[in-house]
Amino acid sequence: MNDISALQLVAALAGGFALGLVFFGGLWWTVGRLAASRHPALLVAGSFLVRMAIAVGGLYLLMGSDWQRAVAGLAGFLAARWVILRRFAVSPKQSVSPDPTGSPNAAETGPHRLPAGSVTAP
Repeated sequence: MNDISALQLVAALAGGFALGLVFFGGLWWTVGRLAASRHPALLVAGSFLVRMAIAVGGLYLLMGSDWQRAVAGLAGFLAARWVILRRFAVSPKQSVSPDPTGSPNAAETGPHRLPAGSVTAP
């Protein structure tokens, strides 16, 4: 069994955190670009492959040959997920409604239409 120093574990934790920021930040970036993308399936698939290659390759390099460093790197990765969720999460009170007024007939009028009776004839 290899002796692992605290510095190596902290470095693996920090490296895992950085990998998590890249992975989940890339996911956030991808989701933000989906609506404007001409090929959303290609964007999702490409982003997934790139993010997984970076995350798996980075964790493999962090791990070296020690399972302790792998656990520390994975803990950092998950800590980054937790931080990003707390920073960018939308609470139920902040959820996006199709109608800014929150009226129950939002599905009938849609965000691009005026409510019935609001436009008068000239």
